[in-house]
Amino acid sequence: MVDDDLAALAHTRLTFPVATKSEFVRQVAVRPTVTFAGTRHESRSAAALIPGFFFPLVTAADFHSKVRDLLVSRGLVPAPRPRPFRPPVTDLTRQTPEGVVAQVRAWVAAGPGSGEPDHVWVDTIDYLTHALDLVQPFDAFRLWRAAVLEGDLAPAAAEAVRSMVEEVRRAAADGDWSVASEICDCLAQLVDPSLMRQHVGGFR
Repeated sequence: MVDDDLAALAHTRLTFPVATKSEFVRQVAVRPTVTFAGTRHESRSAAALIPGFFFPLVTAADFHSKVRDLLVSRGLVPAPRPRPFRPPVTDLTRQTPEGVVAQVRAWVAAGPGSGEPDHVWVDTIDYLTHALDLVQPFDAFRLWRAAVLEGDLAPAAAEAVRSMVEEVRRAAADGDWSVASEICDCLAQLVDPSLMRQHVGGFR
């Protein structure tokens, strides 16, 4: 079903190559909704979920492969590797940036669980995805894919996570929550709540 939906989207809505995320959103949003796995979604919002570093999408096959990898990262299709262990979960709001990187590395190495959605895994890959989108290191998609599919947090990916944590915490300390909320509300889990001076964009 998922493969059928992706094939239909690629062949009926997209003209390849798709150079940028904004071009992808424009093409998909020609129709107001898109159906995926039996559920109808608003097209523009669904298209915006694909990270900027996934582009260009060279062919329909390239699009299909990248979106399947994205679904693995969300726990929506089975992962290609079994989880050998489950790392402990720590409070990241008070971890040093290096401590956040260490937990991301541990969960990347462990991989997603099977069965019910693994929320810690999904959050971990969200942090990595946002970091790579923010910092834009060279070959970001390869770094992301190595983490998701192979369990390898490369040095450049780890540095991107560390840099993102430092940036959102520095902004929070200055009272500027827009920096974090413009990236994603999930980043509230990386910031000490004692820094929260106001409610902006979903932070509580």
